[in-house]
Order: sequence, then C-alpha cells, then structure tokens
Amino acid sequence: MKSKTYKNKEEAYVEFIYAKKENDTKMRSAFRRATNPLGSYAVWEYVIPFMGEHFQIDKYRTAYILIGAYICMDKSTENGCDGLGSALVKTWGDKAKFSISGNDSIAIRIRKLLSCKRTEDLIKNIQPLLRVISERKRANLNYSRLLWEMIYFERDCEKIKIRWTLEYYKHLDRQND
Repeated sequence: MKSKTYKNKEEAYVEFIYAKKENDTKMRSAFRRATNPLGSYAVWEYVIPFMGEHFQIDKYRTAYILIGAYICMDKSTENGCDGLGSALVKTWGDKAKFSISGNDSIAIRIRKLLSCKRTEDLIKNIQPLLRVISERKRANLNYSRLLWEMIYFERDCEKIKIRWTLEYYKHLDRQND
C-alpha cells in the first residue's frame, strides 16, 4: 500500500485527526474538552508526534490543539477548501454584505482579527469565529491551511491578513452576483 505524501506537517496532522475522529470517541471528547486550557493535556499524545520540539512553545501547541478541537466538532469527514475569508462570508450570509469598516458584529470581529500582530492575539480572536463557523455549518473550512497560517502568522502576518481580506471580498462579490 502506498502511503500518502503531505505538503507539510500541518496537513498531515489535520488528515490524521479527520481519519481518527470517526472511530475514536475518546479522542473526540478529549479534543472537545481541550478548548479549555485546563483540559488541553488530554490531547498532548495526539499533538506531540506532529510538533516535535515545537511542542514546548505554547502558542504553537495551542494552535494545534484548537484546530484539532474544531475538527472534532465538525461533522464533515474530510478537510474543506474554504479559506478563512470565504468561510466568514458563508457563515454570516447577508450580514457579511457590509464593509469591514462597519459597526455590525462580523465587521468588528474581522477588524479585531486583522489588527493582530502576534500569534497569541490571533488565537484569542480566532476562537470565537471558529465557534460560530462550526455551529452554523455553512462553510467547509480548510483547517490545514488555517493551522499553517496560525503557525507562520508572525513570520508574514501582513500577507496572511491580506489573503483573508481578499478571500472575504472576492467571495462577497460572488455572493452579491
């Protein structure tokens, strides 16, 4: 049997979680509890093989745990294709038609996200967005790309934020047609 090759360890991790969550109720429940920092130790066994020495760095460990938790809450059986910007438009629907500079809840949340400069701030501001995306089930988020963006956020945060903004407006234009 030929093994699948992955572009990066973030993609391998996401595929592992999707494959394992179907039959492993212990893992699913551990990840659901792991969104609370007090319960995060229960998923370390699933995260360590993909992180190696980076496991010691809190912001990276938190990003892996957060993505794993939302994959386990997701009902889909495979990684999606929506970037964060298009997922936000799909999730908020008609409310997303307003500009990012508006005063509605989605605009405020996006501005908070786009004002982040550090990974820790990004994680703090992205978690409520992931919760709503997960609850409304209108978007099929690409978790491996999002995890990669979270891990490498501080290296090139402007490029990542520009990508999210372009996806948002590009998908918004399609929705308005």
